Amino acid sequence: MSCGSPAPGCPAPAFRTLLADLSWADHVTATANSGVDISTVRDGYHPVENDETPTCPSCGMRGPEEYEDTYGEWVRAWMDEAIEPVFTCLCGWSGPVGDWTGEYSIAIGTPAVTFHNWPELTQPFLTELRGMLGGRTMIVRAHL
Repeated sequence: MSCGSPAPGCPAPAFRTLLADLSWADHVTATANSGVDISTVRDGYHPVENDETPTCPSCGMRGPEEYEDTYGEWVRAWMDEAIEPVFTCLCGWSGPVGDWTGEYSIAIGTPAVTFHNWPELTQPFLTELRGMLGGRTMIVRAHL
């Protein structure tokens, strides 16, 4: 199925105003799964094949080995009990996993907005969306 807006599950015609590169507009409408999901439940958003250890926001150093070594445990603790782990960098900075930075790292939290098969979005739109979501926000780029 391809999208012929305003078909169910297809972006509205105004979606083009959100794209940083309009040359991708036809790709979005030609892709069956090009919708937008809004989630209000605690979850983890994983970059799949792009997964990388996040970096310290203080010094830029790659996250501690503990992040990787206990990955399954802390993700399960987050999903089951809302316990967010805290990691300490070699530079001494310490913070919850959601405060570490990385475009290709897991993001945890709620709410979340997922743009399926969309290209880069404009900075003004992302700024506005992040303002509406409040709190910490992160962009996760997944490659399946």
